[in-house]
Amino acid sequence: MTTTSTSLPPMHASSAARNSLAARVDALPSSAGLWRFITLLALGGFFELYDLFETGYISTGLLSAGVFHTGAAGVLGFSDQAAFASATFLGLFFGASLLAPYADRFGRRLTFMCALLWYGLFSLLMAFQQSAEMIILLFLHLLTVNSVNPYLTGCESSHTAGGSC
Repeated sequence: MTTTSTSLPPMHASSAARNSLAARVDALPSSAGLWRFITLLALGGFFELYDLFETGYISTGLLSAGVFHTGAAGVLGFSDQAAFASATFLGLFFGASLLAPYADRFGRRLTFMCALLWYGLFSLLMAFQQSAEMIILLFLHLLTVNSVNPYLTGCESSHTAGGSC
């Protein structure tokens, strides 16, 4: 009984290693620019995850402080915790789906700088928020978080390919 194989012929180990992403990153010279890029990428990921995970602990603190209300006493007629979580995930969703394409239209660097300015402005406004009625600031604040990630991943791919951001 004979069997035929439809798989590709085995590649030489060194050529497979050369083509892998890890090998390409390892081949980059350790320079100040590379470490700056890695730091910016890590900070962008940190702030995105921070904004994502804050829904679990911030809303309970605001509820115990009396800023948020439960049930129909909430701003929108339902629990302010639910409005907080909804504004968080809607802001992340709309930011990724609507604002990320502007990086292709206007350039990644300009989009990134505008997104950081927007993020910083609404972060500052949210710091002085005293009531749940201002939950719209959270939505506007989070619009830009996911629009930054396509910039950073685009920079990473162009950086490893020898391009520039």
